[in-house]
Amino acid sequence: MTILICSGTLYSGWQQTAALSNVTGPQPSPVSTKLTALSEKICRQQFPETDELDWKPFSPSEEDTNAGSALLSLLKNEPFFAWADNHSSLYLDYWNSTIEDAGFLLFYSSPEFELSRYIIRDAYNTAQAENVMRAWLIRSRAMLAFFMNNRSRCLLVNVQSAESEQQLFTSVLSEHFKLKLDNNHSTVSETSKALALEEYLASSLLLGDETVAELYDEIRSAATIICEQDKAMPDIKSRSNSLIDKFLQEAASYRELAQSHKQLEEDLNLTQLQFSQVTEELEYYFNTNKEQEKIFTDYLRTDPLLNTARQVRKSQ
Repeated sequence: MTILICSGTLYSGWQQTAALSNVTGPQPSPVSTKLTALSEKICRQQFPETDELDWKPFSPSEEDTNAGSALLSLLKNEPFFAWADNHSSLYLDYWNSTIEDAGFLLFYSSPEFELSRYIIRDAYNTAQAENVMRAWLIRSRAMLAFFMNNRSRCLLVNVQSAESEQQLFTSVLSEHFKLKLDNNHSTVSETSKALALEEYLASSLLLGDETVAELYDEIRSAATIICEQDKAMPDIKSRSNSLIDKFLQEAASYRELAQSHKQLEEDLNLTQLQFSQVTEELEYYFNTNKEQEKIFTDYLRTDPLLNTARQVRKSQ
């Protein structure tokens, strides 16, 4: 049986990629769900009342080790099992010792990609952005250290490369772990879409952070190559400059949308004004007709000639 443990950083969106769903399946299995719950429990016990951005690498207790082994024993009749979990990157050695011959698929991202996803997901806060980058550093370092010590059992791949080159990614994955995966299925997910405005802002915020830049360069030097973009090693300034054209394109699109929105608002206001005028006219005509109807009704009821005619008709 082949067991594949998949992990990555908090904000890169690696768990939502179509590339990963091709490996784990569209829906988690019952064992996957229980393992994820166990992972959450282990971390919460280790870091009670602490935000996940502040969690650090640790070693689970013997009790937790037994719980994990018990769950994995349910898979003895399965030829292949893949499980994805954000927090397992903090205690990869635990799974390495618990599962004999397990494989590890580790997703890394550029720091600006990680930070841009945070900006999209939450209202920007300078202090929180620093926490996001600290968490990226902690988990990326943990994955890199584990990868360097267990290269034969690991793939360390770029989230964007895996998503943009799904067939290449599947081929590399299948070859490395001796798997038979469908290499013809290719889909597009939200993660693969370019978000140049946020990513350019994130790269601008990180230009002076040497610690982040150095770790990312170290990861890229060691990581598994999926496609041509993984071979290039531009620094963060070059990566930021490469986003300028896309940034300007999105900014122009935003201005067009803003102008269209303004025009739509003006059209809506005009329509509402016209609607109000039509409503007032209808009310006027309704009230006028109502008055005329009352006058006509009174006339029919009180006119002497009509009353005489009614009496004659009754007598007949």
